[in-house]
Amino acid sequence: MAPTIKLSFPNARPYSFNFPLATTAFIIIDMQRDFLHPNGFGSIQCGDPEIFASVSKIVQTVQKVLGVARSIGIQVIHTREGHRSDLSDLHAAKRLRQMSAPNGHHMMGIGDKGPMGRLLVRDEWGHDIIDELQPHPGEPVIDKPGKGSFWNTGFHRVLLARGITHLIFAGVTTE
Repeated sequence: MAPTIKLSFPNARPYSFNFPLATTAFIIIDMQRDFLHPNGFGSIQCGDPEIFASVSKIVQTVQKVLGVARSIGIQVIHTREGHRSDLSDLHAAKRLRQMSAPNGHHMMGIGDKGPMGRLLVRDEWGHDIIDELQPHPGEPVIDKPGKGSFWNTGFHRVLLARGITHLIFAGVTTE
């Protein structure tokens, strides 16, 4: 029987984190054009080009971690937030949230036509994962209608089918 290979983050808080490679997945959350491109939903939401420019700084870090994860055999799973083209999975409260923001800079909402297609709508150019982090064959992409990766998705089933017990997260909307 082959030994179980484990890695460790000894400086993790509140204590070191040890994880077996075979049952660990690197989850890349919502690294989509709509959240990272200056013409996307994230930029429109932010309303301040200078602040929004800092968002893209995460891309190089995620690229490095993704390269390591792939090289040592950690399973990689991507998520994308977006809605069906008919918006049937978009709750009214979510659609109106940014349009009703008190500072008034939001001129477009989810589903409206933006420079990269309809904002946060599946199969539009802005909905896709950025070129620098495109999934490799065999890396699942979980489409989700909201912030949570487990609600109204098959994410849990993907984890169970692959025997995943440990998760490492990175991404632009990991809050």
